[in-house]
Amino acid sequence: VLNSMQGAGTYMFRIDDERVIDATRAGSIAHLINHSCEPNCYSRVISVLGDEHIIIFAKRDIDPWEELTYDYRFVSNEQRLPCYCGFPKCRGVVNDVEAEVQSTKIRVTRSELFQQKD
Repeated sequence: VLNSMQGAGTYMFRIDDERVIDATRAGSIAHLINHSCEPNCYSRVISVLGDEHIIIFAKRDIDPWEELTYDYRFVSNEQRLPCYCGFPKCRGVVNDVEAEVQSTKIRVTRSELFQQKD
């Protein structure tokens, strides 16, 4: 993820290693769901008739007017984004630290693995 895509006013959702949806250009009110290290929702990408959709599921019953949150699991080996969710188990960063450790073990991107040499 490029630095210009990080920070306030950024509404990016990674579908896979190759695709990112920019909700500032297309999307729904769901782009306003905030991050939490102890979220009440989770996200999944599903395919419906060949089109991918981001679906937000509740992890538990949610009280009226309670803020909806999910774990953004932001991955960047270059920059840490601070988290201010305030929950007891807060990681202190929005980053998915576990995934970042795993990605440092990978030496090539997925697309490079499947490129044919001329």
